[in-house]
Amino acid sequence: MEGHVTETAPPNSPRSAFVSVIAWLGIISGASGALVFLALLVLNPAMSSTVGFLSAVAGLVTSYGLWKRREWARQGFILVLAYSSVMGLWEALRFRVPRISELEAAAGQQLAVSQAQVDALASTLRLFALVLSTLVALFNVLIIIKLRTKRVRDEFTSGPTA
Repeated sequence: MEGHVTETAPPNSPRSAFVSVIAWLGIISGASGALVFLALLVLNPAMSSTVGFLSAVAGLVTSYGLWKRREWARQGFILVLAYSSVMGLWEALRFRVPRISELEAAAGQQLAVSQAQVDALASTLRLFALVLSTLVALFNVLIIIKLRTKRVRDEFTSGPTA
C-alpha cells in the first residue's frame, strides 16, 4: 500500500529478552485478571469489578503492544505499572477484616473464633499486605526504570511517520 507505514521496530534493532519476558508476563496476568474480573462483574456488578476489569484489559493491551515493540505500549505499560503500584498500596492501607457478626451473618451460624482473635490476625494481615504491596511497587519501579533506558527505548518506534 503506497504511503502506508507500519509501526514496527527498525529491522536491525535487537529485541531484548527483558521486554519479551515482561510482555508475556503482562499478557498472561492481564488475560487471567480480565477473566477473573469479568466473572466478578457478571456475578456481582460493582464499580470495583468494573475498574478491575478495565485495568486488567489495559494491562493486556499494553503488554501485547509491548511485545510488538510499540512505543505507545511502552509508555502505556509504564502507566499501568504506576497505577497498579499506587492502587496496591492504597488497598493495603485500607485493608480491613470483617467483624465476627458480619461473618456469622454471612455463614448463617456462630463461628468458633472470638473478635479479639480476628483483630489480632487483622493487624498481622494488614502489615503483611503493606509489606507485600510495597515490595511489588518497588519491583514495578525497577521495571519502569529499565523500560525508560535508552537501550530499551531504541527497540521501540514512535509510530507511523510521513
